[in-house]
Amino acid sequence: MSARAYVPGVAWALGLLALGSWSGAPGPSTDLPLDKAAHLALYGVLGVLTGLGWLWAHWPRRALIPLCLALLVGPMDELNQRSVPGRSAEWGDLVADTAGVLAGFALSVRRRRMLPTADDHDD
Repeated sequence: MSARAYVPGVAWALGLLALGSWSGAPGPSTDLPLDKAAHLALYGVLGVLTGLGWLWAHWPRRALIPLCLALLVGPMDELNQRSVPGRSAEWGDLVADTAGVLAGFALSVRRRRMLPTADDHDD
C-alpha cells in the first residue's frame, strides 16, 4: 500500500476546497444548470483520481475508505461556502458533487479492470 497513490486526488480535493473559498469564483450567467454540470465534472475528476489511487495503492478490500473521504469533500465545500461572501451552500450542488465522485470512481475502476495486464499476455 502506498499513500503516494492518493497525492493527485488529495491535491485536486484541496484545489476544489480552495475554489469554493474564493468569493470571486466565476459562474455562468444563464438559465441553464451549467453550475451543476461544472460540479459534476469537477467532482467526477476527484472520483477518477480517487479510484486510480485506490487501484495503484493495491487496497483490494478497502475501497470504501478513500471513496468516503472523497465524498466528504463536497459537504465540506458546501458548508465552507456558507461563510464565503457571494457564495451559498446548495443541495443541488451537493447532489452533483456526490454523483460526480461516484461516477468518476466507478468509471476509473471499471476502465482499469477492463485493460489488459502484463499477466494476460503469453510470450
